[in-house]
Amino acid sequence: MKRSIQNITFKESPDSWQMKIQNFTRLPFPLAWILISLILLLIGYAVITIENEPINAMRLIILNSVLIAAIANSVVFYEKLLDDVADNLHSLLDEPNEKTKKWITYYYTEVFWSGKNIVAGLILGSICLLASINVNSEVYLSINGKIYSLFTAFIIGFFGGSMFWTMIGIARLTSDLGKEVQIKTSIFDSKTSLLHTASSVLWKVSITASVVYILGVSSYFFCSIKLSLVNFLIILIFGIFIVLYFIVPQINIHKTLVRIKSQRLKSLVDQIDITFDKVSANPTPENINQLKELFHLQSVVNGKKIWSFGTNELLILIGTVLVPLFIFIAKQFLDK
Repeated sequence: MKRSIQNITFKESPDSWQMKIQNFTRLPFPLAWILISLILLLIGYAVITIENEPINAMRLIILNSVLIAAIANSVVFYEKLLDDVADNLHSLLDEPNEKTKKWITYYYTEVFWSGKNIVAGLILGSICLLASINVNSEVYLSINGKIYSLFTAFIIGFFGGSMFWTMIGIARLTSDLGKEVQIKTSIFDSKTSLLHTASSVLWKVSITASVVYILGVSSYFFCSIKLSLVNFLIILIFGIFIVLYFIVPQINIHKTLVRIKSQRLKSLVDQIDITFDKVSANPTPENINQLKELFHLQSVVNGKKIWSFGTNELLILIGTVLVPLFIFIAKQFLDK
């Protein structure tokens, strides 16, 4: 997939492997990965049926199949998000087209098709494999059932590692705004600026990650699996990570908005001082009205937000991640 800015192609890197499979099937998003997860589900169903595994095994393979589809589709969704943003970069960045091309190509390559992406998948896949050993022995009785369970655990971790690396890349890209590349923005522009767009992307990425997180936690809840200390720490760390992921990359956006707001206020104060002197020397209605208008504009600028997200967004995200976690932890203690 290639896009262009004023006849300059900037996306020269290949699509992510998740997107390649999505495009290969020629199915509308998100059907391709749903179909793949259904195939894995049917294989798992055949295994537990032949081996007469308990009902919890069936619940677990259903949740794992849904989780695999959700994670893979999340990466495809993230790439589509960046594609949409990239279409408008020429009007949002205060940079030459060639520099814009170099900057965005670097991030597409680094985020979606990099050896580091695969390494991240292998590392998290191995962690999930080790973390699932206790769950594996608790839910599955047969050797074939346990092998299938370990296989799906590794696949979930491998896909999750790729998703994690993609999220980190998008956060790094956001943190570059105003540093590596200059942006066109204003304290009065809260709807169409690049800062607002970047915040919106982070919000959508965070909400998508929280849905995946809840699906992962729900496997313990619906399958009545005992929570080990290691698994609890993994769940807690990832929950905190999602909340911080939304906030921390926007510190750079916050600093940029503070700088812009301070510049506008300083300019207004200078104009107010000059106009006040004019009013003192010649208090005509025209001069007085001009001073009042400047004071009004000063109050408007003072009221402008210096964070690109609101309290409601933050509370929704915290509630989406932490409330289910607290309910789940409480259930674990009550069941003891």
